[in-house]
Amino acid sequence: MKRRIGILFPSSKKGGVYQYARGIADSLINHSGNYDFCIIHEEGKPDLSSGGSNDRSIDFVQIPPCNPSNLRKLIHLLSLYIGFSPGLIKNLKSVLEKASVDLLIVPTPLFFSIPLDVPFITSLPDHNDKYFPDFPEYSLKTKLARNIIFRYFGKNAVLVVADSETTVGDLERFSGVHREKTFIIPYIPPDYIYEFKDMSQAEAAILTNHLNLPDRYIFYPAQFWYQKNHFRLFKAIRRVRDIHNEKINLVLSGNSTGSPIYEKVYQELQTLGEELDIESQITYMGYTDNKMTVALYKRSVGLVSPALQAPTTIPPLEAMMLGVPVATVNLAEIPKQVGDAGLLFDPLDVEDIAKKTYILWTDAALREQMVSRGLEIVKYLNREWYAEQWVKAISNAFMRTTVAPEKWTKDKL
Repeated sequence: MKRRIGILFPSSKKGGVYQYARGIADSLINHSGNYDFCIIHEEGKPDLSSGGSNDRSIDFVQIPPCNPSNLRKLIHLLSLYIGFSPGLIKNLKSVLEKASVDLLIVPTPLFFSIPLDVPFITSLPDHNDKYFPDFPEYSLKTKLARNIIFRYFGKNAVLVVADSETTVGDLERFSGVHREKTFIIPYIPPDYIYEFKDMSQAEAAILTNHLNLPDRYIFYPAQFWYQKNHFRLFKAIRRVRDIHNEKINLVLSGNSTGSPIYEKVYQELQTLGEELDIESQITYMGYTDNKMTVALYKRSVGLVSPALQAPTTIPPLEAMMLGVPVATVNLAEIPKQVGDAGLLFDPLDVEDIAKKTYILWTDAALREQMVSRGLEIVKYLNREWYAEQWVKAISNAFMRTTVAPEKWTKDKL
């Protein structure tokens, strides 16, 4: 009998965590015959590209909705801090018993979903709050919660997957996860990038024809967080106009509603655009579905991604896979990701952002070279390779299940 792997999905289908979970699930289901799979999810069933069309068993188990009060959130967090039995808000015990999984993959810690009695692999998000603690999205409450939850999951997971060697160091330094307990699997583009990567320019034009987009534009897909660094990008676009008398159009996609931070950043960006007199150069798309996002990439002159996020990042991989030139940040291991296929800038230096954005905008020969180099860099980042890495991680985790996981205690915070 095949062992049974559970993959836990977040409640929202919007955002990077969902795409990360979907990429893991799709790669394993389509390119690994070693296991059976159970998708554990909240709200609507995930739309996997496989559709369960192969010869292995794929089940879907839904988690009941949870809307805890602030008091119960606090109690839950304190229970994790003192090492008391978690799950005061919600636990997965009954769900996992129903699913009968042998191992659970938790793509990122979900605040109120604590795996019990089943060995699990987790991936901990970046430690950006340690490097950029002054961003408004990292309130004191958020930083405390991240610290407690990351340590809890890190200590109780059988294995912690990291995207890079730098992340391994951060896990040990900030979350107390021993290096021996980590396994590196670099990010790959989301599954929809592979699904639509062969979209023609003609199809992209048809899909976007009703949007009244400028003929030429730079594309930046990102949620409206302060860490995404839209503000310096706006100033850089104005700087290009001042120095070169060149108007660079910018198309932004990402949620501007549904979160106080999103709404605040969006409003401040609109105000800044007016102050800089560049509002006519900015197009706000809001949230775009997968196929439209690819069309917007394909239509663009290039991607400029100034996000203050590291050690690695995904948008440059998306762009390179789609044959789109890239300018992005010179942080941590991102230069290794893009190699000689991208222009790098200091994300805190408006002049440098402006310089590299202008080069990307005006140098057609360089853009062609960057596209060619980018396709060469990402050619090995296919779903078969990704599935192989996750199979290795799963095998590693099963070998470790004979050893009791290290207990997490308050004095290790």
